[in-house]
Amino acid sequence: AAYFIYKNLRKKNGRLLKSFRNEYADIPPHFDDYAYLIWGLLNLYESTFKVFYLSWSFDLAKIMEVDFFDEQGGFFIGSKESEKLMIRAKNGYDSAMPSGNSVAITNFFRLGKITGDTRWIALSRKSLASFSEQAKNTPTGFANMHTGFITYNNNSKVLVVVAKSYDNRIQKIIQKIKSHYSPNVLTIFKDISDSDKLNYIAPWLSSYTCLQEKPTFYLCEDFACKQQTTNIKTILNLLQY
Repeated sequence: AAYFIYKNLRKKNGRLLKSFRNEYADIPPHFDDYAYLIWGLLNLYESTFKVFYLSWSFDLAKIMEVDFFDEQGGFFIGSKESEKLMIRAKNGYDSAMPSGNSVAITNFFRLGKITGDTRWIALSRKSLASFSEQAKNTPTGFANMHTGFITYNNNSKVLVVVAKSYDNRIQKIIQKIKSHYSPNVLTIFKDISDSDKLNYIAPWLSSYTCLQEKPTFYLCEDFACKQQTTNIKTILNLLQY
């Protein structure tokens, strides 16, 4: 589905379109379309570790900031290029579906932690601040936004796994790590045989390599990492599993 959207629902400048029929794409998307697609791409990255998904989410986030961001914090529903209205609406209320703003806040926290670019984290915090009064008055209406804040603002960790390739052994190791519910742990896989694209998106990972040619684990918090290890039991203990 992601590759279909990438191939058929994008303009030449990378901006999205939201309908496709008879080989024809049309209709500019709203902010929520970007926020949810980025959310899906980040989840796909953490499921497959294909850098394509991470790279595309990064590109979409930059477009979303240009087209929808309010300098007072948060994101408008309509693009700056869309039809001019009396009031440019902005919504953070989480109903049956989380709002685009709460999803974007979580996305930007994740992008900041993965890429090492703290500007994304600053955008998340600025957006949170813009909805703080509303959230204080009706906290149950901002459940997803609160979840993003609690999960990623403090005590979040990044687990970097470095190996020669994403083979069956590595897949089983990561599956074992992910079998425990740890919403505040983001996982990155670095394939040292093909790491140029990942290093470009996340330069802070450039120096990370294998020890003794074995799969190596780095557990990081605020881009400061504990001593690397090749022992899966050690990393599980550090994660407090």
